[in-house]
Formats: sequence, C-alpha cells, structure tokens
Amino acid sequence: MAAETEAGVGKPVDILLWVCQLIGALAFSLVGVAKIVGADAEVQLFAAVGYGQWLRYFTGALEIAGALMVVFPGTAAVGAFLLMGVMAGATVTHLTVLHTAPTLPLALMILMAIVAFGRQLGRHRIKARLATHSAH
Repeated sequence: MAAETEAGVGKPVDILLWVCQLIGALAFSLVGVAKIVGADAEVQLFAAVGYGQWLRYFTGALEIAGALMVVFPGTAAVGAFLLMGVMAGATVTHLTVLHTAPTLPLALMILMAIVAFGRQLGRHRIKARLATHSAH
C-alpha cells in the first residue's frame, strides 16, 4: 500500500496520468483559444461544417473549460469525460460532414479516455480503502 499514491494508483501510473493531463490541457487550451479568438483556420473549418460560427465559440468554450478541469485532481475525470464528448462530436463531423480522417480527434479522445478512466479508477480505490478503514 505504501507504493500507492494519493490517487489510488501506483506511482508510474500516476505520473503517466499527470503527463496525459498536462498534454491534454495544453492541447485543448491552445485549440480552444484559437476557436474563441477566431483564428482563420478555425473560422474556415466551422464554415465548412455549416452550423454557424456559434458552434466554434461553443466548442472553444467547452475545450477551455475541459482543459482547466483536467488540470485539477478533483475535476480531472469529469473534464476528461467532457473533452471525450467534444472529440466524439469532432470525429463524427470529420467522417460525415468534412469527409476527412479524424486522426487528431481520435488521438485526443484516447488521451482523455486514459485520464478519465485512470482518475475514476483511482477515485474508486480511495473510496473502497476508506470504507474498509471505517469498518474496522
């Protein structure tokens, strides 16, 4: 038990999760800000999608919010699940509307799945350990 960290997982797994969280937070922050400030590539991309620029602002806001949530341990799993949903939408859009390969959205969705399930598993382990200790 001493080898386990506060997150309820081993230290190497905890380090991997932190690396994934920081990479994800950086990526989603940069892309989210680019959407909000109206970078030309983002404006053109959402024009091609055809649902209006409001979707660019909405998606950018979700990405920034999710990026912030992923950085904090208490909200990391929720933020990662949020970003997985955003990337699921992006994947479907790439396949059905843009007819392009959804490589980046899928890669980011997998990254956030690692964070979401890793942090959620750690949270369940902590709750189980607390329940065991309180029963004694």
